[in-house]
Amino acid sequence: MLWVFQDQSELKRIQRRLKESEERFQLAAQGANDGLWDWHLKTNELYFSPRWLNMLGYTEKEFHNSLADWLNLVHPADKRELSIRLHDHLSKRNSRFRHEYRIQDKTGDYRWVLAQGMLILDENGGPYRFAGSQTDITEMKRMERQLIHDSTHDLLTNLPNRLLFREELGKLLHQAQAHAINFAIVQLNLDQFQLINNGLGHLFGDQILMIVASRLQSLVKPADTVARLGGDEFGLLLTESQTPETVAQFAARIIATLAEPVTVHGQDMVLSAGIGIVIHQPQHINVGQLLGDAATAMHHAKAMGAGNWILFNEEMRAHAISRIQLESKLRRAIEQHEIQVFFQPILNSKTRKPESMEALVRWFDPEKGIINPAAFIPLAEETSLILPLGEFVLRKACQEAIKWHAMGYPHLTVAVNLSPKQFALHDLCERIATIMTESGMPREKLHLEITESQLMENPQHAIEVLKGLRELGISISIDDFGTGYSSLAYLKRFPINTLKIDRTFVEGLPIEHDDVEISKAIIALAHSLKLDIVAEGVETEAQAEFLQHEGCSLLQGFLFARPMPAAEIGPWLDRF
Repeated sequence: MLWVFQDQSELKRIQRRLKESEERFQLAAQGANDGLWDWHLKTNELYFSPRWLNMLGYTEKEFHNSLADWLNLVHPADKRELSIRLHDHLSKRNSRFRHEYRIQDKTGDYRWVLAQGMLILDENGGPYRFAGSQTDITEMKRMERQLIHDSTHDLLTNLPNRLLFREELGKLLHQAQAHAINFAIVQLNLDQFQLINNGLGHLFGDQILMIVASRLQSLVKPADTVARLGGDEFGLLLTESQTPETVAQFAARIIATLAEPVTVHGQDMVLSAGIGIVIHQPQHINVGQLLGDAATAMHHAKAMGAGNWILFNEEMRAHAISRIQLESKLRRAIEQHEIQVFFQPILNSKTRKPESMEALVRWFDPEKGIINPAAFIPLAEETSLILPLGEFVLRKACQEAIKWHAMGYPHLTVAVNLSPKQFALHDLCERIATIMTESGMPREKLHLEITESQLMENPQHAIEVLKGLRELGISISIDDFGTGYSSLAYLKRFPINTLKIDRTFVEGLPIEHDDVEISKAIIALAHSLKLDIVAEGVETEAQAEFLQHEGCSLLQGFLFARPMPAAEIGPWLDRF
């Protein structure tokens, strides 16, 4: 009898480790949040873990372990790309498989998943198995889409924002250049929207913006774009071929639609906007140029008054370039002290002797000479250059007043205009107090002139600022009185000292009946409120005599003196 003994210890250990490994894999597959798949390339069999199946709502009995069953669930738009990526990996073109796609669950809905895998090679280096995982990323994709949407859309109106508007405009421009088609850009800005926000509150303003967005969307075709570019500014892309006639009709529809009465929180109002339109032309080569032309046209429309529209033309671009150049020169002029302050006397109507001087800014350009204030003051206001300019004028006026006092005219006051942007500064009183302290100017000798219209823009704010200025000992004049439609209820609350009759009511005196009656009414109002009254723009003796007779205490105009440089004030004063 022959006995053969073989030690099976090692084999048993290997079998035990294999069994343990398989059990660990099953536990991992069952506990993993990701679904697992294993593709045996020799037999073409696929294994899908319970989690992989549950992810899609299937059980093991309902699903066949085949590649075809897998691919049949893939979204038609994603199937080709997934097949290519799998083939590339199997062909060793990619070292690691990673791909996102949509797959249909049992309910028929598509879910986004991330599939990852590694190719396993046999001892000869050939592909043996292909195994990996599948992760449900539907919620991540939803959040991703939401983030993208939020970054390209206005949160209030849900319209495309300026970023997406530029992107859509770029696509449209590319198509137009490739296929010789044209389109139009419409840019609009609501009239008096700041008053709505300030007077009725931002929640009210938000409601108005949503109403405007809805109305604009009702006017366009599906292929067109309506966007909120920021604040109360909207942009529209009209994709179909446009002509001056068609855009004129469209602009009229916008104006009519906005003009339909709207009621918000019980408040009735009618809206309007300034509308600029650009029709694409071959010379438009980039998005920035088109948007710049649209903005230029819109600003021209706004300057024409409420509820106007205008079609861009090349003259506007030339004007815009000129304004940019003027802004640059004005900035340099302020820095290089090319700005000068002139003074125009204000005289007692009875004695005809000077009591005050109004400071007026003048710009002497080395190339163009004197530049009309009407050409650069509005520009300075728009660009905020009015702030350093205004402080310069105030500082210079205070310095010159100190010189007049030292020359023997201590009674003279100086009047300085405050711009709307200066008046809106939260630290205006502190800035003025600092300038007066540094110059040594007696506070009772400074008069600040504020236009009636800027006071009425936000009356409650105006009252607070005026109180602060009066507490400093500064006198306040309302300039251009009669042109700003102020409420008498507010007028009596404004802590002011003087009313200035606008020159438009003086030029017809004493002949024009309306000018006579308006001037009399303003003078009587000033007397009843115990205010001083100044008439500006006095150019004839007849005007001066009429105003003096009616009780106007102070006169200003060419009849007495034109604005003069500071150096000429001393000799002029010596005449008295």
